Amino acid sequence: GGAILAAAGGDPGTMAAVAADPGAVAPLVAAFSVVIANVNSPKQCVLSGPTSAVDAAIEALGKAGLTARKIPVACAFHSPVVASASEALGRRLAAIDVGVPRIPVFSNTTAEPYPSDPAGVRALLADQVARPVRFAEEIEAMYAAGARVFVETGPGQVLTRLVAEILGDR
Repeated sequence: GGAILAAAGGDPGTMAAVAADPGAVAPLVAAFSVVIANVNSPKQCVLSGPTSAVDAAIEALGKAGLTARKIPVACAFHSPVVASASEALGRRLAAIDVGVPRIPVFSNTTAEPYPSDPAGVRALLADQVARPVRFAEEIEAMYAAGARVFVETGPGQVLTRLVAEILGDR
């Protein structure tokens, strides 16, 4: 956590959820220093970047008739704002014994199974903090690989709802 906030510097940035197709959002925010940090479903994405840029993007989206709202986060995860934290995380992971998955474990940044070697697992984990989340693609890839049961553990049902939006009646 500390390395991520240190990477962000003076402005840790912020994130905003947009209730719209990521493909429709991208051209509307292209002029701002934001990235689409999460492609959660065909109906939702999340922007990430410096606070002033996210605020400007929210305003532009509102003028275009789209709903965007800030989400409570410590910083602009999955964006260039925190990219240097990947190095610190990589150093930390180098000191940890990392095994390889015995069954396919999909990464939400590549939408593919994790590598089959410890160094590859460490590298992908270290990069995850600054890379966009491709949740919708990950669920589609898991489905294509044969997954039919998706279990959400935790306090809410956000991911369950997103999986339903992604897979529809499948």
